[in-house]
Amino acid sequence: MKFASLFCFFLLLIGCSSPPIEKKTLRLSFQTTPTTLDPQKSGDFTSSTLICLLYEGLTRCSKEGGVELALANQVQISTDGRCYTFYLRSSFWTDGHPVTAFDFEQSWKKIANPAFPSLSAHLLFPIKNGKQCVQGTLPPSALGVHALDANTLFVELENPAPYFLSLTAFPLFLPTPSYQENNDSHPIIS
Repeated sequence: MKFASLFCFFLLLIGCSSPPIEKKTLRLSFQTTPTTLDPQKSGDFTSSTLICLLYEGLTRCSKEGGVELALANQVQISTDGRCYTFYLRSSFWTDGHPVTAFDFEQSWKKIANPAFPSLSAHLLFPIKNGKQCVQGTLPPSALGVHALDANTLFVELENPAPYFLSLTAFPLFLPTPSYQENNDSHPIIS
């Protein structure tokens, strides 16, 4: 009798438990090995694809093939089309540090340094002084990108560029943590 009661109790316990959580797995197949997982150094298809799965930028490509806001929850564009102010949503690196506008500024100015090994630095050319910084005639600090505070990024362009929002979805424009300046191991945005 005692055994039957205990057996019924365990049956009831098992019957009331929630179903096991289904484990999900993503499998990718590439013909080549990625050359880097650093967004600032990427340029090949395989690396860029993996980087876009790991990092988030101000914008991203939408399912419809356009561009949509990602880490930016709002963007203001000046009437002359030369100034963009991005307001960031709350987001964090996997180590718990917040993603800030300073991360974007530091990342983009690092790429603007001609000594930095970036395959796609020319994508900075629409930004004010971008071409001169990449070519070494101006210091990277002259690049028209400024964090106004932790949540606000201001970008000034040389000329209006209606494609600029789309450009910010490219891996080159994804941030890396500014607080880890001398560390090549980057936490991922969560």
